[in-house]
Amino acid sequence: MERQRSATLTLAAVAAVLVILTAIPVLRLTGSDTVLRLPVLALIAAVTFGVLIKDGGTTLNPRAGVAGVAFLVVGCVANLRADDSYQWLSLGAMVGIAAAGSILGASTVQHDVVRPLFQWVIGLALVQCVYAVYEAFAEPDPLWRGARVLPDGESVALRSELLDGFDRAQGTMGHPLVLAALALTAVTLVIATDAVRSNPVKVALVAVLGAGILATGSRNAVILLVGLLVVLWGAASWNVMVGRAVVFGIPVAVIAVILGQQKIADLFDSGSYSHRAGAIEVVPRLTSIRDFATMIFGDGSASTPRLQNAGLLQSDRFIAIDNQFLLLFIQYGLAGTLLITGLLVAAIRRDRGAARVVLAVWLVQFFIFDVLAWPSSAFVVWLAVGIAVSTRKADHDPEDPSDARRSETAPGAVRELWKSPAR
Repeated sequence: MERQRSATLTLAAVAAVLVILTAIPVLRLTGSDTVLRLPVLALIAAVTFGVLIKDGGTTLNPRAGVAGVAFLVVGCVANLRADDSYQWLSLGAMVGIAAAGSILGASTVQHDVVRPLFQWVIGLALVQCVYAVYEAFAEPDPLWRGARVLPDGESVALRSELLDGFDRAQGTMGHPLVLAALALTAVTLVIATDAVRSNPVKVALVAVLGAGILATGSRNAVILLVGLLVVLWGAASWNVMVGRAVVFGIPVAVIAVILGQQKIADLFDSGSYSHRAGAIEVVPRLTSIRDFATMIFGDGSASTPRLQNAGLLQSDRFIAIDNQFLLLFIQYGLAGTLLITGLLVAAIRRDRGAARVVLAVWLVQFFIFDVLAWPSSAFVVWLAVGIAVSTRKADHDPEDPSDARRSETAPGAVRELWKSPAR
């Protein structure tokens, strides 16, 4: 009974944080709404500490903790060398969300509530997508704030270039890309895990989630959705997944080479492709002017506006960097970029089930928008990391390849993960 109660408390804690962060875009609030920032972040910290006390610690791999502390040190050094508005809030939120997500993710493994957690993610994404469809057709005022901020400070919804004549839906999440990313995660969980067992229900959920993704007006998300359906649906092994990715990926790459960068930019014709492609040009520009310390530790957690005003980043109408790897390099230098990237890659290599697929999908989106700058997206990423690097999971997954649980290395057998005894 005590064990069941502890598992229920863990699931309730994770669900509460998910609901709060998807309902309130805590770092994108404006005006009087900004008073919610610190209470929301404090509540998440309190919930995380409560779970730590309840569990008597964490089952996170100690190396993940060392990497987190090292990143915090890098961030502090970067901020001490800078003087930007909200830099300590940005660093504290980023590290705090990472710690909360990782600790709570590991706790879900410890108490064998990973499958219910995935169902919560799917449910929240479903609610957001239903509202997104309504938002696209009814065009109500954006909740909290619009994704586009006008020179006079007014925020409005972005106009869709995917669905002509419609606004881009953003739900309660502050931006269409953030909503689309959550929906893509839900699609991944629906088709690659046993979170939903009924095939007709899977089809219905994917249809609604797909409609929500279309309502966000993100062409990148639509392309990823098609890719997920092609690569993941019905795949019986990792080899099948890789094979499908290669078979469908090579023709796309060949077409891209034939068309050339400018023609691709003309094809998408919104500036978004050129903006993201322009991120590549920023790296040598920064490298040529940075001193050694700035190269290693970066320009600080809130340095992006300062560098944009100096003409060192992409020079277009977009304010965001829209490349998480570049943003890490800008803010935290080589040290911060390598620490975060190394931790994510290590989690992908270590996991044998759903977390690996989820993290792979998120890593692709690192090239689309600033994932870790949005607490709702970052929390889902770090939940997956916590699930992947839980030491309790390592105890349960034998190294012997002849073991009967070898099937967990296959996406199709990820569904068996939830049938295993409690970890």
